[in-house]
Amino acid sequence: MRRKFLPTKEELKQHKWLGFLHKYMHHNFLWHFDRNSVTKACIVGGFMCMMPIPFQMVPAAILALTLRANLIITIALVWISNPITMLPMMYGAYLFGCFMMGQTALFYEDNFAWHHIITNIHAIFVPLILGCIIIGLAFGLLLSSIVWLSFNLWRKFKNH
Repeated sequence: MRRKFLPTKEELKQHKWLGFLHKYMHHNFLWHFDRNSVTKACIVGGFMCMMPIPFQMVPAAILALTLRANLIITIALVWISNPITMLPMMYGAYLFGCFMMGQTALFYEDNFAWHHIITNIHAIFVPLILGCIIIGLAFGLLLSSIVWLSFNLWRKFKNH
C-alpha cells in the first residue's frame, strides 16, 4: 500500500534528523498499515503538525516509536506544517487560543509585523500554545476517527 506522496522506509532511515533513531527503525509496527498503527499515527502526526517547534519530525518519530504508530504516516502528517502553511496555522491557533482564554488578540492582519510579535511574545505565547494544543488534539482525534471508521467500513464491505 505505497502512495507516491508518502516517504519510503529507506528515505526515513537515511534522514539526517532521524538518524539517531536508526537502531530502533527495524520494528515492524513502524511500517505496517494496519488499523491500530495508522490511527495512532494520525493522532501523533495531527497533533505534532500543530506544535510551534522546530524539527517537529524528531519528537513525532519518538512518539511514533513509543506508541507503536506507523512512522511513514506520522512523518507525512507532520509535513502538513511547512514554511508555507506554518504562519497561517499558528495565526489561527493564536486567535483560537485568545478566544478560549477570553482575551482580545494583540494583532490582526492590519497591524501584523514581526517587531510587534517579538516585543509582545510574552503575551502571545500562552494563547498560541493553548490554541496549538487544542487544535492539534482535535485534528489528530478527528483524523484518527475518520481513518478508524474507514478501516472498519472497508473490512465490512470486503467481507460481504
